[in-house]
Amino acid sequence: MVELILAMAVFSLILLVIVAGFLNIIRYYESGLAIRDTQQNTRFGIDSIVRDARTAYNVAVTPQGAPPFRNDVICLDESGNTIVYYVNTAANSGLYKATLPPNSAGSSCAVPPSGQPVSSNNVAVVELMASANNGNSPQSLSINVLALAPLQALQSSLIDENTSTGDPECKPQAGGDRFCSVTILSSSVSLQGSQP
Repeated sequence: MVELILAMAVFSLILLVIVAGFLNIIRYYESGLAIRDTQQNTRFGIDSIVRDARTAYNVAVTPQGAPPFRNDVICLDESGNTIVYYVNTAANSGLYKATLPPNSAGSSCAVPPSGQPVSSNNVAVVELMASANNGNSPQSLSINVLALAPLQALQSSLIDENTSTGDPECKPQAGGDRFCSVTILSSSVSLQGSQP
């Protein structure tokens, strides 16, 4: 009888170690997926803005949002259209793109009534910051995008500034079983389009 109890205790301990290892593997896998999704979506959003900016002949940036995170509106005048990039805070904080008729944005660059999502639904764009250099020829545009995943880990309340580097990072989660991924990408582009 004692041998049976001892064998069950050893078997239970081995099973506990195997289950704990398996749960850690699943957590690392999900964390890797969140990091990959965040980086891919952020890169795709930046590439989309850069691609449209290269063919634009004019750019306007309207700052929006309050610190610590800004969500600028970027308007690019291309031949025949005005393309607007913005963060749709009413929906899922995703990066959106709208194509408007020429000069419909007028002298102001504002969030349009509707647009198409550029980023995935499970990745939130927390900050879209841009600056235009309209004084030089050719004009240029600098873009910074801060994205967060998974969407359940939303919003800026989960992002903390690293005191040693000053870079945003995920706050530690209670229980240790939730994670998030923060990605920051930057790019600069010269406008090369010609006015019709």
